[in-house]
Amino acid sequence: MKRQIRQSLKLLFLVVATISNTFVYAQDKQAELFVKKCAGCHTIGGGDLGGPDLKKSFSSTPADLLKAVTRMQNQVGPLLKEEMDDLVQFLKSQDSQNRLKQEAERESSQQEEVKLDPPDPEIGKALFYGNKPFKDGGLSCISCHDVGGVPLAGGGKLGPSLHDSYEKFGKRNLLSGIVDPKWKVMKDIYNDKKITKQEAMHLIGFLRSVQDEPLKNSSLPFLAISALISILGFALIWFFYRNRLKDVRKNLTRK
Repeated sequence: MKRQIRQSLKLLFLVVATISNTFVYAQDKQAELFVKKCAGCHTIGGGDLGGPDLKKSFSSTPADLLKAVTRMQNQVGPLLKEEMDDLVQFLKSQDSQNRLKQEAERESSQQEEVKLDPPDPEIGKALFYGNKPFKDGGLSCISCHDVGGVPLAGGGKLGPSLHDSYEKFGKRNLLSGIVDPKWKVMKDIYNDKKITKQEAMHLIGFLRSVQDEPLKNSSLPFLAISALISILGFALIWFFYRNRLKDVRKNLTRK
């Protein structure tokens, strides 16, 4: 029963992670295309530039928007049919303004990453295992997670195994989840001890490096060590107490 509850919690954790991060950090190709092709002359809700503000374009018909996009090729060069269709769909979207804001945040985050050192899996491994402390003193990842084959005692079981987390979530969502966690447990733990983006990039490098390694059962070494300690304990008790009643038996035999 406990095992089923733990598996259910892991599944819930993954679902929440996907929902809370995917929409904010996933690449929006239509918004990105608008920024590249249209943002030099148009805004959506920011006023007129070289061309009119397109805030109310969602109320236009697709046919009218397609004509406008077709005319725009005189300024930006030829567009593929699928690009024109994407721009029409984007302009018809009532949340296009918010999507542009998210795209700006995504690009800003990318520019920040350029300034960071490249991910180092070895540094990430040391941070994950706690061999290297986080800059602000945050708890090591192994306290709540494992990566499918943590040596000796295994990793924590409060959170799910992160063995295939890079494949499931990708760099962008992992970066968000590490630097600005949305889950209550992580949020409380790291509220005053934030993990830096540089540290997060190293952790992501480590998680990426382990995704192709064979998945191991990290609980087996723990059970083996526990059994060995128990055997050694009984052996020590027997060794020190094996002659405890020997003298008493001799006196009783003499009498």
